[in-house]
Amino acid sequence: MRPDLETEDAKNNICSEIEKIKKKALSDIEEIKKKAGSQIKEVKIQANIDIRKAKNKKDEDLEVNQNKNIEEISHTSENAIWNPNAVANWSLPFSVVFGTYLHALNWKALGEEKLAIKAKIWFYISLFIALFVPIILSATPGLTEEVFHRLSRWILFTLLLMWYFSNGKKQGKYVKEKLNNNYPRRRWKEPLIAGILIYIGYGLYIIILFSFIPYILS
Repeated sequence: MRPDLETEDAKNNICSEIEKIKKKALSDIEEIKKKAGSQIKEVKIQANIDIRKAKNKKDEDLEVNQNKNIEEISHTSENAIWNPNAVANWSLPFSVVFGTYLHALNWKALGEEKLAIKAKIWFYISLFIALFVPIILSATPGLTEEVFHRLSRWILFTLLLMWYFSNGKKQGKYVKEKLNNNYPRRRWKEPLIAGILIYIGYGLYIIILFSFIPYILS
């Protein structure tokens, strides 16, 4: 074989090897780019997740601090009120007199004097009915003790429903819409203790009425 042909073959082989190396290098570079892009994407996703977590944690901490601040000022703020819906619920065992009185205090603390007056009117009406209707029932001839207690409970429960749907429900709606349920709260200890004592006292009052009024009238 001629020397010039051998040289040409060698050159072709070298060029072929170089081309293979270039292709292999380009392929490796593309692979590295893909892996790097995938890793960068994962890092970005993880970073976004961490950012969202940090933001949520910050919002939670802020909410906790706000609630803590509200709790701290709840016992000294003039605008502190009792939860109006809880007041309505506690009125079931403690009677409508309990609910109307606390709602009147709530309206006053909220600066709604006209609504406070309406609540006070309901309080006086409820107190009058709670005290004097049992006197009338106990003086009714032939009324048994069982019927007496049933009528008394029915009258007070009916009065509670009338108050709640005509007046009491408005306060819960007011607090939700105007204050977004975010307001300084008053302690329940004192009103609940008072409610229990009044409940016991009213029970004794009813017993005394049914025991002595018929005897006095006979």
